[in-house]
Amino acid sequence: MTKLQMRSFSLPHIHSPKSIKRRSFGTDNINASPAARLPADVLVYIFMLLRDDYSSAEDETSLSWITVTHVCRRWREIALEVAGLWTAMFYGSPQSWGELINRSCEAPADVVLDIDKDADVQAALPIMHHLHRFERFVMHGSEIFDVIPTLVDQAPLLQTLMLQFNNYEHPQDNPLKVDDNVLSSLFGGSLPRLRTLLLSRIPLRADCHLFVPTLTSLELHGCEYENLSVRVPLAGLVEVLARLPLLEKLALEDIFANPDTSDLLLESLAHIPVAQLPHLRTLSNMTPFPSINKAFMGHLHAPNLTDFSAQTKVNTASEVVIIPLISWTQDPTSFIALYIHALPGYLGATGGPACFSDDKGASADDDPPFSLSLESSEIILSDAVMELCAQLPLHLVRSFHFLYDDSFRWAPLLRQMHDLEEIKAKLINWKDLLEALAVTVNDDSHDGPCCLLCPMLKKLKFITYGNRPESEGSFFEALSTTVRLRRASGCGLEEILIDGGSVPCRSEEDIADIREYCLASQPSSESQPLLQCVIQKPGSAFFH
Repeated sequence: MTKLQMRSFSLPHIHSPKSIKRRSFGTDNINASPAARLPADVLVYIFMLLRDDYSSAEDETSLSWITVTHVCRRWREIALEVAGLWTAMFYGSPQSWGELINRSCEAPADVVLDIDKDADVQAALPIMHHLHRFERFVMHGSEIFDVIPTLVDQAPLLQTLMLQFNNYEHPQDNPLKVDDNVLSSLFGGSLPRLRTLLLSRIPLRADCHLFVPTLTSLELHGCEYENLSVRVPLAGLVEVLARLPLLEKLALEDIFANPDTSDLLLESLAHIPVAQLPHLRTLSNMTPFPSINKAFMGHLHAPNLTDFSAQTKVNTASEVVIIPLISWTQDPTSFIALYIHALPGYLGATGGPACFSDDKGASADDDPPFSLSLESSEIILSDAVMELCAQLPLHLVRSFHFLYDDSFRWAPLLRQMHDLEEIKAKLINWKDLLEALAVTVNDDSHDGPCCLLCPMLKKLKFITYGNRPESEGSFFEALSTTVRLRRASGCGLEEILIDGGSVPCRSEEDIADIREYCLASQPSSESQPLLQCVIQKPGSAFFH
């Protein structure tokens, strides 16, 4: 179905073509150009489509469609007659705001204003007298606090409200005099239709009337500046969420107040009930304070969650806590790929249905349904990895990328990955991995009481990052032994890659030849300063 076929003009405040006085536009002039003789309803059709296409960008080009109305006087006059054409105010020159809001008459309006200068403030103030017909209102910039106090009229049609204080370059230049109760009198104290609320660096309280039970999307961004603090205690926010039974999307960034100690945090939550969010599908949380994430996860019940992301700090491995996704129990393809990257002081993990890119070492999906980023200088990384994996559906994983430098016990994880088909790891960790792949375990749930770990494994990838093993001979000897053992057990590998270089491994001859391989360094150059390793067999040329 084309866009023209899908478009309907039954919307209110869009004049019916019959109501447009055609005679005033000179349509009876047989000498007029074909364009000038187009029926009014066709022109309105064209204008609306162009307006929607340009407005979708919501930037400075969003009003470019207006130039089309200047083709001739008749086109211009028809456009001015249709109030519904002028209901979208996206940026544009502040001098145009008043004219646009007047042209839209009493039609419901979609308004996006950028308030960065005093001239913007002066141009915006008259617009606020039309709050009663705003359906969507977005206002951001460094001077919005001069406009916010004027948002006192009722807005019975408002469905989306986004207020964003942006002063990234000089956040402390202008002292802000913001009343803690600045939001208490906004919009006449009532927003009966509000569904989407975004507040970024806007002072708020847990009892703010903007947190209406009709909300389906809530996004809060806090800050801690010298002259502006936007933080809410965890207990207060949990109480807010308990009042939002229809919530589907929740995004929180730096909004939680510092709990000082975990004991004080637990004490503040002692009498706070768990927030029941049966419709919550997407959850994102970023906080710099340890212990917040664990306490927050423990006070949410979101049984239908489909997307989860968190970025936080932790002091102990027990603080590594996530909320399981409903897809993990309903869809066997929901967690095919798992990527874990562990560095000193950092643990990152993503997972989902998409396979990983060999080039980027990350999910091919730009927005994986599961994402976790942890910072800590105190925890033992291996313990944190095990704590995390204990909460993940490892039995679903088909592709496991684990980039970690230190010694690690692979077997407990691989034992749960019966259907694993691909492993990617750092070559420096080869000994622990190859030992695990040669382990025979008792497993009554699959093919017999004894079998190798990961019997479905077909592809093994190593990456060096320029770090060569201490003994290449020992590595290739162990690799050959492991491949032969797995082949003899009916679990043969089909592909081995080292930095993209292929090591044949399907026949007995291939397996025997593995012992003779070595890593050869290509000469570095200014354009390729990093060490690149390729596979070389004695007497043969380099190959990939």
